Amino acid sequence: MIKSAKIYIPLFCFIFLMSACADTTNLETALQVAQNESSALATQNAELIDENRREVAALETKSAEEASAASTRSALILAEAQGAAEEAISGAQATSEAIAAAATRSSLPDVTYDTRTYGVIDELDLNGVVVQWWHNHSGRQLAALQDIVDEFNNTNQFGIIVEPTNEGDLETIYEKVLVGFSTGDLPGMVQATQSQMAFYQTNEGLINLEPYFTHPVYGLSQVEIDDIFTAFLDSERLPQYENQLLGMPQDRSMELLVYNADILESLNYAGPPRSLAEFEEMACQGTNRNLGRIGFQIDPTSDALSAYSFASGYDIFDYENNNFTYNNPGAIEFAENFQNLINRRRCAVVVEERFADQKAFIEGNTLFIQTSSANLPFLTAEIDGLEEPFNWNVAPIPFVGYEPTMMVKGESLTIPKTAPEEQLAAWIFIRHFISPEQQARWVRGSNAFPVRVSSAAFLESYFQENPKYRSAFDLLKYGRHELSVTGFDAVTDEAAKAYAEILVEGEPPDLVLVNLNSFANQQLFR
Repeated sequence: MIKSAKIYIPLFCFIFLMSACADTTNLETALQVAQNESSALATQNAELIDENRREVAALETKSAEEASAASTRSALILAEAQGAAEEAISGAQATSEAIAAAATRSSLPDVTYDTRTYGVIDELDLNGVVVQWWHNHSGRQLAALQDIVDEFNNTNQFGIIVEPTNEGDLETIYEKVLVGFSTGDLPGMVQATQSQMAFYQTNEGLINLEPYFTHPVYGLSQVEIDDIFTAFLDSERLPQYENQLLGMPQDRSMELLVYNADILESLNYAGPPRSLAEFEEMACQGTNRNLGRIGFQIDPTSDALSAYSFASGYDIFDYENNNFTYNNPGAIEFAENFQNLINRRRCAVVVEERFADQKAFIEGNTLFIQTSSANLPFLTAEIDGLEEPFNWNVAPIPFVGYEPTMMVKGESLTIPKTAPEEQLAAWIFIRHFISPEQQARWVRGSNAFPVRVSSAAFLESYFQENPKYRSAFDLLKYGRHELSVTGFDAVTDEAAKAYAEILVEGEPPDLVLVNLNSFANQQLFR
C-alpha cells in the first residue's frame, strides 16, 4: 500500500520553540534537536518516496489501464509526499531560525547595576507613571513629536504617560537642568547636546542606559542594535566617563557639499569633485565675474572645520591623550588652499551675512556651497519656486582616499536620575521613539536623518519626493560623529572665530589652530 509522508513537523516545531524560549538556557539544545528532527523526517520521507516508486514499478506489470490509473494515483501521492517533505524541512528550518533569533537576544552580555539607582528592573510597577520630556521642538517637528507621543500613550501596555513640553532653546534647557540638580525639580527625559550630556555627568546626574539597553525584556536585540547607525551610537558613549552609554541619538544631520549641476555640465564635468584638487579646479572654472558668479561661497563655521579634518583622515580630538587636535595637517591644508582660492586665484569669497551663501546659490551666483542637510528643505522649496529652476545636488566634502568621511551631529535623549519607575518608563519611550517606524515618522516632520538603517523601508515615498535627501542618506554609512566631551559647545563658537581669522584676515592657519587647541583644552570638564 502506498504511504503518505508525515506532515506534523510545523506543529512540533512550534511546540518545541515555545518550550525552548521559555527557558533560554536550553536554546542551543533546542536548536540542535530541531535540526536533528528536521534531518530525520527528511530521511524518512525520502524512504517513503522510494517505496512508492518501487510499487509503481510493480504496478506496471498489470494491464495498461490498471497501470495507468495506479501510476496517476501514485504520482499524486508522490507529489504530496515530496511537498510534505519540503514543508517539514522548511518548518524545521524556520523553527531553527526563530530559536536562533531568540538566542541572539539572550546572548547579549548581562549588565550588573546598582538597585539603589535602578531598583529591581524586573519588578518595577510602571502603571500610571508620568514622564516629563523637556525639548526645544516647534512647528512641524512638534506636530510629528506629538503624534509619536500620542501613539505611545494610547498603545503602550504599561500605562505610561509621556508629557512633552517645549522649555525653550537648548541653552535654556541646559540651565534649568543644572538648577534641577540642586532643587530636585527634574524631568524624566531631557534633550541635550553631547557636550551638555557630558557636563551633566560631572554631577553624576544621568542614568547609564546600559542596564536598559541590553535588558532581556526592555532592551534591544543584537540585530536591533546593529541596525542603529554606528557613528550615531558611538557618540552616546562618552570617553570621559569610561564610555558609559549616557544617551540615545534623537536624530542626526550631516555636513554636505551642494553644487549646481547645470553649471558643472556646462563646464564638461561629469560629476562633482572627489578630491580637494578637483574641487579647486572646478571652483575656478566655475567662476565668471562677468556674470557675477563665484566658484565657492564659504561660511566659516566650526562644523566646516571639523568636516575638513574628517575628510582628510584626521580628527579634531585625540581620545587617547584627551586633548584637542584642531591643528591637524588636514585642517591646515584645507585652510591654506581656501586662503589661496580667496586671495590669489579669486575663485572664492567668505560670506558676510548668515545664509548669504544659500541665497547666492539659489540665485545661481555660485557653483559650490557647504551646508548642513538640515537646510535641504529650504533650498529645495526656493529653487523649485524659481521661474526657471536649475538642476542641483549634494555630494561628499572633498576627501582623501577611496571613501569619504562625513561629519554628522545631532542631539541626544537623556534620562536624569529620578525614581527607578520613571527612569525605566522614560527608557521604554525612547525605545519606542527610535524604532524604525517612528523614526520614519520623525523624518517626515523634521527632515533629520533617522537613527535606524531599516527606517529606509518606511521612507520610499519620502525618498521619491526628496531625491536630494536620499542622496545624502546614502552617505550616512560613511558618517563620523563630532565630539562628545564637556565644554565643546563653548569651543565651537571659538572655532568659528578662528576659521574666520584664517579666511578673512589671512592669519597663518597653523598658528591660529594651535591657539584654538589651547583654548579648547581649557574648556574640558568646565
